[in-house]
Amino acid sequence: MKIILENPIRDYKQFLFFCTILIAFSLFMMTNPFYLGIAVFVGIYTIVMSGMTLLVGFAGQPSLGHNAFFGIGAYTTAIVSTKFGASPWLGLLAGLILNGVIAFIIGLPTLRLRGHYLAVATLGFGGITEAVFMHWTGMTGGADGIAGISGIPLGPLMIKGDILFYYLVWTIALLFLIFSFNIINTRTGRVFKAIHGSEVATNSLGINVNRYKLYIFIYSALVAGIGGWLLAHYITFISPGSFGIHFSVLILCMVVIGGQTSIWGPVFGAIVYTVFPIILWASEDYDTVIYGIILMAVIMFMPKGIASFVFDTIRMSNLGHKGIKK
Repeated sequence: MKIILENPIRDYKQFLFFCTILIAFSLFMMTNPFYLGIAVFVGIYTIVMSGMTLLVGFAGQPSLGHNAFFGIGAYTTAIVSTKFGASPWLGLLAGLILNGVIAFIIGLPTLRLRGHYLAVATLGFGGITEAVFMHWTGMTGGADGIAGISGIPLGPLMIKGDILFYYLVWTIALLFLIFSFNIINTRTGRVFKAIHGSEVATNSLGINVNRYKLYIFIYSALVAGIGGWLLAHYITFISPGSFGIHFSVLILCMVVIGGQTSIWGPVFGAIVYTVFPIILWASEDYDTVIYGIILMAVIMFMPKGIASFVFDTIRMSNLGHKGIKK
């Protein structure tokens, strides 16, 4: 697929600048595993949110069940790697196939719903999956989880540890961000925006709305599965607590906070999701309240999200400087 960007020069500059930041960060923090670890988690959640941004922000389909797809990706590769001794790449393939099939089966009936009805339906699916992770002890280990998950072999390298995972995770994240830039500027992306605006009007144009909704739902499920795959092999241990309904709710909130109609929104949302619990560790009993306050503040003062606010501020600042020079 040919990459079509809204403003190629500006957009490529943004990507080059972001790549420079990533490389500089890795060089300065190479000997600091704590900060590298935080950056790896930010990258993993950026991947998950990139799919959610297309689903929720551009196609307008709220989902509270993506904890399930995230968890399926993690548990499938963990089971394949530890119980069957197979390659993590086979675990990735198995997780993608399983997520794709389940997303298709779940999406066919639920995506005929709209708004909060769709959110509640997907919430139920997420709850069922969480219960399976907890109680199918023969495969998932139940509350004890699965330990001893290996790294990821890549040619002569074994991807494990912070620095190698940092480059792997952010390479994948950048690819998904570029793909998102591409897709929203194609006919398919315009269809998603039209569906968000009015499903009835889009249907009247002869467009099969349910088909496009199913496409983006399956895509976002596959992306979440890849995020789960990376998480499992990075931390080498998983348990049901990482894939509960709480995760889905927070991820949806972070999509809104980061910017649900901005491709850079997943990066800002992932930073808030990952960094704020560390900053507020002393008040962890009130983290949900704090997230709620942040969400309300963003909706009130930055309705397009942090990413759009930042880029709009930079753009206005540049216009102001140009006006002064004139």
